[in-house]
Amino acid sequence: MKTACSTVSVALALALAGSAAAQTVHSETFDQTGDYQGWSVNGQQMIFEGGENLTRYMGVPYLDFWGITLANDTAPELLGDLTRHGGEYLSLELSVRVSRFDNFFGDPMDPSLRPLVLQLIDEGNSSDPTDDVSVYFVGEGCPRQGEEWRTRRFSIPLYGHEALPAGWGGTGDEDPTTFEPRLPPGRTYGSVIRSVDRLQFTTLQPGYFYAPSFWEAGFDSVLVAPAPCDPDYNLDGNVDQDDVAYITNVIAGGPNPFNRDPDFNLDGTANQDDIEALINSVAGGACR
Repeated sequence: MKTACSTVSVALALALAGSAAAQTVHSETFDQTGDYQGWSVNGQQMIFEGGENLTRYMGVPYLDFWGITLANDTAPELLGDLTRHGGEYLSLELSVRVSRFDNFFGDPMDPSLRPLVLQLIDEGNSSDPTDDVSVYFVGEGCPRQGEEWRTRRFSIPLYGHEALPAGWGGTGDEDPTTFEPRLPPGRTYGSVIRSVDRLQFTTLQPGYFYAPSFWEAGFDSVLVAPAPCDPDYNLDGNVDQDDVAYITNVIAGGPNPFNRDPDFNLDGTANQDDIEALINSVAGGACR
């Protein structure tokens, strides 16, 4: 590494909206003139009027592109070891609008058929592009032409994942039978999220080939924050004594089938204090 939607959890991301202000890892609205914290669209920092809430946004004018990509390889809080942010997920949201999307002959196409992909890239040796690897999640399609700004949400699982979580794919190698992209031998999901050199949202899904098209599109209101507290440790939809039993068993050295972080109070240690904090939450107290 250079110095520097498991599935998309919609419920987690929606819950994040009410509590993100106090926990935000990264936020960019493109309203203040500057370097925009390292964000670029297709390698350029082009700012336009008419963003979400009638503000400014970053995007591309109506030109010929293979796809559109909002990328960041500068903001330190989005790079390196993402697990340092703690918790089980890192939630990301952004607003997207596609004003026009036409094929090479000028015929309108449906942007909703082009999903937005979250991709985390480890570039390895900066002088050797052949060793780049990534993990990615295919999200919802882009908004249709002419629609207003639409929010797209993603979650990056952080705790206890070495194998690819459900819904995630990898690149850097190719399956010799299906020719689909995959992680190369010796690389894991965990090794990539601990060594991120570039984070991007793109319409270019790994493993697919694209013809040049004409896009006019933009991005606004990027927000990255830890996922909110979730005391439902056994993921059965209820917050009750069974969750206390789950975390107690994990802290005692038992199995952790759902890869839940036993450090419930986020003090850096999994111990009796976490059990007591969870008991308090189950009893109706604050979550942490």
